[in-house]
Amino acid sequence: MALAALESDLRARLGDAATVERDRSPGFRGHLVSVTPRRDGALSVSWIEAPGEVILQAGVYGGRWELDHSTPSTEFVRQVLDAAIAGRIVEVFSLSRSEVTVTLADGSTATEAGSEGLRGLIPIPGWKRRGRRVEYKSFVN
Repeated sequence: MALAALESDLRARLGDAATVERDRSPGFRGHLVSVTPRRDGALSVSWIEAPGEVILQAGVYGGRWELDHSTPSTEFVRQVLDAAIAGRIVEVFSLSRSEVTVTLADGSTATEAGSEGLRGLIPIPGWKRRGRRVEYKSFVN
């Protein structure tokens, strides 16, 4: 599958700059792949590959995309990983919520907000403008 090739490519490409781990939990028919940079301030990215879907996570609360196994979806996963490696991801935080903006190589952006728990459901007007902004670093200097 294309994601397995992407995982293999990441291992070769990143070397000591990050760890690429695959976890296969008992009873789960899919697996989790985590890409964890060694550099402080860089963003970890992971995806769960399960029958019929791929769930990409590139942020704390936001930055979660539910995708299918198509070629465009695999390409999107690659583009988000490339953006994380290059340090082109910004996350804005507020109370139990965040919004992630990924700048892709062609200059376009992909944005996704998410929240957690009951506090994440409380409306906070303007939180995206006033929230704590984190610009993640690249995996290497």
